[in-house]
Amino acid sequence: MENNELKEKVRMNVKEKIAIANIQKEFANRGKHKKKTVYAISSICAVVILSLGILVSTGQFTNVPFQKQVQDLEEKQNHEENQKTEIEINTITNMAMTTLDADVQTIEMTNLPKKLEFVNQIKVPEGYSLENSYQVYVKTDPKKEEYDLLHDFVFNYRKDSSNIITLACSELETPLRDYLIEEKGKVSKIGEVDLIIYQYERTYMVTFQWQGIYFDLETTGLTKDEFVDLLQSIIEKMQKATMLNQTVEEKATNVKEEPKEIENTAYPEYYAGKYVDKNGQNVILLCQDTKTNREQICTLFGITEEETIFQEAVYSYSYLMELQSKITKKMQKKEASFIISSALMEDQNKIKITIISREKEDWDQLKDIDPIGGAIEIQYSEDLISKEDLLVNAE
Repeated sequence: MENNELKEKVRMNVKEKIAIANIQKEFANRGKHKKKTVYAISSICAVVILSLGILVSTGQFTNVPFQKQVQDLEEKQNHEENQKTEIEINTITNMAMTTLDADVQTIEMTNLPKKLEFVNQIKVPEGYSLENSYQVYVKTDPKKEEYDLLHDFVFNYRKDSSNIITLACSELETPLRDYLIEEKGKVSKIGEVDLIIYQYERTYMVTFQWQGIYFDLETTGLTKDEFVDLLQSIIEKMQKATMLNQTVEEKATNVKEEPKEIENTAYPEYYAGKYVDKNGQNVILLCQDTKTNREQICTLFGITEEETIFQEAVYSYSYLMELQSKITKKMQKKEASFIISSALMEDQNKIKITIISREKEDWDQLKDIDPIGGAIEIQYSEDLISKEDLLVNAE
């Protein structure tokens, strides 16, 4: 697939985990020989931290109004009561790293499946920000070279090199891991969700399932309280999104499974095409992805926005139809005998042509057909062997 840079980033993340684990073990070994010294330093630090805590609580080191602090505290208490949290931490002493046979492809947070849109609303600890988000593909057949099955969605958040959060989701099974845990543990509970939480030195790991979605959360550097708060935020946003989606589904009783065709061939200029993805979701392509355009196109097709994925595209559907018409006429008039086939690929927002010529004048004909440039993808065929080439933008 694409994104060699992303793949390298994922590999670096795995190396960081190994490096962090090694550093932690080194400090642990040193600590055995200097136990009294470390204890004394820790005690002094504890006194300093306690003093700062008292000052902050009285408002001397914060500009946050007292009323706002009280409100935040009440919200946190109500949140904890509603979630009915029972936490059991299973400490493990050994964790083995492993390798994965998979491929990755970036995905924008605005293009997430409906079930995972709640991830945008998760409250991560202060200082962390989304580093990257990507899809993980695996092989349906180990003998094939193609990674053709979407397995996981992964979201990486980072504060610095030793403070990392990784959230993985899958509709197939437990998300793929780069580590192995053989031990069984006690079950924790947040609201109606059962979880198994493991702790390995500064790393927390948890797996759980909700409404057909499997989750795997791994953090390095978070405190126990920060980890639990993050878990509660994920579960709270997830449950609210589920209830909202169910309400929308109940109201949308007249929604058709597939968009109807627009009877008038004068498509709006902002409309770029449509297709159904691997998950059976309707995908609408728009040259200008605005609220008004979404509403109008859904009305024309007889579908709802809630049941539709929107993606931005470069070429309008009318423009691609115009190109396809020009190519078809040339083929019918035998003005371009070097063209074997031509097809409008709505999911790729382009025209795909198969030719049997390497002559410059033949290629120039295709450039003339596409005045904007880049809308035609050429596939050269010779002795039943195809080699893909992308027609560069016309100067």
